[in-house]
Amino acid sequence: MKKTKKPNKALWAACVLLCLVLLSTYLSSGIYAKFVSGASGADRARIVRFHPTSDLNAGTTDGAYEISLRNSSEVAVYYTVTVQPHNPGQISSCSLNGVAGTAKDDGSFVFVHVDALIPGGSDTASLLLAADPSFDDPDVSPDLSFSGSSSVYDLDCPFTVTVSYEQIK
Repeated sequence: MKKTKKPNKALWAACVLLCLVLLSTYLSSGIYAKFVSGASGADRARIVRFHPTSDLNAGTTDGAYEISLRNSSEVAVYYTVTVQPHNPGQISSCSLNGVAGTAKDDGSFVFVHVDALIPGGSDTASLLLAADPSFDDPDVSPDLSFSGSSSVYDLDCPFTVTVSYEQIK
């Protein structure tokens, strides 16, 4: 009689158990995938239009001017007006809507945050200048020309008006 080798039951049991573990790991991987979450989002910002404008309308011989202000922006704005004479010291006083401006060392006058302009609003400001022909100051040479009478002269007093705007927060 021939002797046959008996199968090792413990080895067979370990192989079957390993196959079952691998199979259960593969099948259970779908269970855990159900609990994975994801997130997504979006955001947007809208930039408002900022477009205020101004015009200086020619004045008369009495030093009165009009500043037309328009706010085509979608936000309210403050405006600041600066009057800068080309020859410092030639303008002695300056007022806007009856309020005197703050005189600076460089001879300019500043009106800070005069009024608020609402979106789509407009305003007209009255600018009044008083010129001072300072003959004693060698740096200031006003351009005086004879106007027909011995006591009346025309004074050339160039100046620049700057209107700056700031959005109201």
